[in-house]
Amino acid sequence: MAKIKGIVVCPQPRAADVGAEILRRGGNAFDAALATAFCQMVQDPFMCGIGGMGTLQFRDAKTGRQGMIDFHARAGAKVRADMWAADSKGKSEISGYALFEDQRAELGYTAIMTPGTVAGFAHFHAQFCTMDWADLLAPAITMARDGMLVTPFFRDFLERKPQPGLPSGMQRVTKTKACAALYLNQAGQLHEVGDRLVHAEMARTLERLATH
Repeated sequence: MAKIKGIVVCPQPRAADVGAEILRRGGNAFDAALATAFCQMVQDPFMCGIGGMGTLQFRDAKTGRQGMIDFHARAGAKVRADMWAADSKGKSEISGYALFEDQRAELGYTAIMTPGTVAGFAHFHAQFCTMDWADLLAPAITMARDGMLVTPFFRDFLERKPQPGLPSGMQRVTKTKACAALYLNQAGQLHEVGDRLVHAEMARTLERLATH
């Protein structure tokens, strides 16, 4: 039995396939992780994206160096800790999200923060990766341009009953006409499992990132 040189694990199989291909092409584990992460954004847009944030844990097997890169989102300069305190209706059962009758912390411009994902990934790339940034984004660009297949989870996210006090998936994607056009069919209905969704705008955004 051949020795396993590496393994790629993530929720979406097509993204994992890309990571494995990066390893076969001679990239290191960090290269594979970065390419996989960008593909996850295309395949699983409700769970991750360039407009998000996160924490990246790493260990370099060659040097023994290990640590964590935080790239959390930042609130606007005029945000104050107590600005909505009087309007809060409690916290969600899971994760403890603040609840408001108008869902201001979940929907619309008041829910937006400055994302940290791209900056965090760029820092990670500069520190650990061996392949060019553009080459690692290329598979995700192709995926977005060619389209992704609607999975059972994708549809379930839009149909499932939300936590009490939080908006449903459908409320989230229909908040604006532009968002609804991305995730619903021309009749404004849910796509069926197996339908192909093309994300041309995401492809163009990733292409722009690839050159900067």
